Amino acid sequence: MRPNLEKSQVLIDAAADLNMQMTLPKDTPKLQALVTRNYMWLDNIFLSTLLTNTLTCCCMLPGEPPMIMDHIPIVTELDIGVDTQIIIPCPNLRRADWKKVREEMVPTLEWLESGEDV
Repeated sequence: MRPNLEKSQVLIDAAADLNMQMTLPKDTPKLQALVTRNYMWLDNIFLSTLLTNTLTCCCMLPGEPPMIMDHIPIVTELDIGVDTQIIIPCPNLRRADWKKVREEMVPTLEWLESGEDV
């Protein structure tokens, strides 16, 4: 039994190093054996500490197991916003009316005194 405890300590240390928290309560069954129908607690659900304040639901759906599956479905909901990006239109220089552009730029550029005609 001692080797199993040593192997599990590796997982415990990794979860601690990565600041992971268990999201389901300790004794929540996550698996129901197909033959004996006994509930088991094999799996753990971890979430980053940075996301724990966004957790709205982490619950089991024991009445909805998929066919021929022993794991109980788990629903995890996070309340996180999605950033939207505003796309700034890029001018299509091929469609520009260059004669009109030049006419509008002449008064603006006259004050530069470049010595050349614009």
